[in-house]
Amino acid sequence: MRRSHKAAGTVLALLALVACGGEDPQTPGPSAPAEPGASLGLTAPGTVLDIGETARIPLEERTAASDGEPNVIDLTVTSVARADPSLFDDIPGTPYFARLTFTAVSGDAQRFFPADVVVGWSGDTQLRPIASPAIVDGCARVGFTAPEPPLGSSMDTCVTFVVEPGGAPLDRIGYDDNDTYDDQEGTAVEWR
Repeated sequence: MRRSHKAAGTVLALLALVACGGEDPQTPGPSAPAEPGASLGLTAPGTVLDIGETARIPLEERTAASDGEPNVIDLTVTSVARADPSLFDDIPGTPYFARLTFTAVSGDAQRFFPADVVVGWSGDTQLRPIASPAIVDGCARVGFTAPEPPLGSSMDTCVTFVVEPGGAPLDRIGYDDNDTYDDQEGTAVEWR
């Protein structure tokens, strides 16, 4: 008899809880919002990669005009090496070649301009690629020429950095679009 009174009391307490707006413990709460770009497998801001590893990068906020797909590439820094100083006239310092491979994932890979978003680091000093020459023996800065490269097609390119005399060696490369991936905010993707 006591057991049935106790069970009835438990049922009444549960009914009162539901009537007062209590939540059913079996019902899952709202799920956490998905991180932007998660469905595309985008590389998280602030990720540090080894040379040779690949980041999936959104090129910009706008979408490609043809199919509305976001402009996304896979970007790999394949090597960073000291270059022959004799290839450069009147440029003091130590030149480096950073070789990159990028692959069209969605949208339009023609919107990728490495010299605008790829930076180098010499210790604590950020370096931008030199603007000229665009092509140096052994380091051609190239990109897709077709209006919309077929998805999955890849291109090798190269950018040149020059470390000032007495500067630390070039020790890492970053992708810094001053937006999602921003070095000043600690969110650039880096290859070391």
